[in-house]
Amino acid sequence: MRDEIYDRDLQLARHQLARDFLLLGQAIGSAFRVLTRVQFEAPWRGEAADCTQPR
Repeated sequence: MRDEIYDRDLQLARHQLARDFLLLGQAIGSAFRVLTRVQFEAPWRGEAADCTQPR
């Protein structure tokens, strides 16, 4: 009986941890997309920046 309760709690904790890592990864990906947009599609540059051309 104790093993079943322990296993149920362990499975629940593993699912919650996996969900939290997924949400963290999505938040980091979203932050990088925003930073990329700010850096390469800045409105004050007039057009999208090309990192292969020197300034």
